[in-house]
Amino acid sequence: MSSIIHPQVTQKLSSTPLPSTPLPSTLTLESPKRRSFGLLRHHVPRFKIHCAKYYNNENLVIEYCTQYLDRFPLSYSTLCDRAETFGKLRRYGEALNDLNRAIAIKPHKSTVWCLRGIIKGLNMFYTEAIEDLNNALYRDKIDYLALMWRAFCYYEIQFYNHALWDLDLIIKSGYADAFTYLNRADINRRLKKFKDANEDISKAFCFKNVNKALGYGISGELKLDREEFKDAINDLNKALKFQPDNAIALQNRCESYRMLMDSENALEDLNKLCILEPENDYQYELKGAILLDMRK
Repeated sequence: MSSIIHPQVTQKLSSTPLPSTPLPSTLTLESPKRRSFGLLRHHVPRFKIHCAKYYNNENLVIEYCTQYLDRFPLSYSTLCDRAETFGKLRRYGEALNDLNRAIAIKPHKSTVWCLRGIIKGLNMFYTEAIEDLNNALYRDKIDYLALMWRAFCYYEIQFYNHALWDLDLIIKSGYADAFTYLNRADINRRLKKFKDANEDISKAFCFKNVNKALGYGISGELKLDREEFKDAINDLNKALKFQPDNAIALQNRCESYRMLMDSENALEDLNKLCILEPENDYQYELKGAILLDMRK
């Protein structure tokens, strides 16, 4: 029976003379220098990818990932890195190609299913996105990123109660951020749960990194729904101070002005909207109707 003995353990010398035949080449020890070069051959390109990601240089990330995948085509993490970067550049078809390959390599990983669901959601394939996000959550029930994006997809197809369920899970788990509360506020607004919506907006503003343009925009829309038009205008003014080209805030402020019979300010907002969204025919029709009323 053969045994493996640590080289530092003293062994009893055999009385049989050792053969003069050299050891097989397969047992030749690799020098530390050569071994370090072998490790660098793998790690240096990956380090370049991480640096490019850190500095948000998407084109370099894709270039380095492509170079790495030419040598190591089954690198799961590199496929995911390149797919994520394709997604940021809205090159969704290429992102999906990489993620399909990554799933074929490691189908048990929740991350790749979640990432493919996100890409499909960004590409407005909401039903398919939900299927992938379900697969991610089947593999990892506490994948809060998958829950967040599934809530978004449910919201987009107007399954508001489903979206609310996912957001409630995130909030109860303690992983909620300001965006989570603002999402839930907007869903509660659509479900006419105005008190709950207002409470969620207040909680969102407790976070230092809250998106104030979004927060005041949702608050203004909530007050517009409640027919509190002056308060709605005050909140929408704040939203537009942080984001002057926010078309939704402009639309809601224009509507608030119209409800207050303030045609001049409504028309001013419509002029801005026509510049921001020149393809929107409804805005030109509304502008014409306001001008007609002003002439009467």
